[in-house]
Amino acid sequence: MFQHRAGISMRHVPYKGGAQALTDVVGGHVEVLAMFCPVPTVAESGFAGFEASVWYALVGPADLPAPVAQSLHAAAQKAIASAQVRDLLAAAGGVSSPGSMEQVQKLLSAEATRYDRIIRDAGIQPD
Repeated sequence: MFQHRAGISMRHVPYKGGAQALTDVVGGHVEVLAMFCPVPTVAESGFAGFEASVWYALVGPADLPAPVAQSLHAAAQKAIASAQVRDLLAAAGGVSSPGSMEQVQKLLSAEATRYDRIIRDAGIQPD
């Protein structure tokens, strides 16, 4: 998304965690890291409207029986509300956001629409 908006080309370098990625940025092995607090945000750097975040959702197959989906949802909400999970997320810079199954469906739909537009505008094709 950033490459397209900025009109530049970048190479994606996958990491298993942020520690090695940060080490490689500081060491000059890679030039940019998606989340690096002491520098201005992408929007603050002149690319207004840029927003990207990482989120996680528990999903299942479309034909998952409603009672099973509701049971899994309740268990996930309980875990998200626990101090232990909240603290683990906070330590990683995250925030827990409990919500309804309908909220997750709306998020998934909105993100699919947004990324579909980005993919089409940038002319991205599968390899």
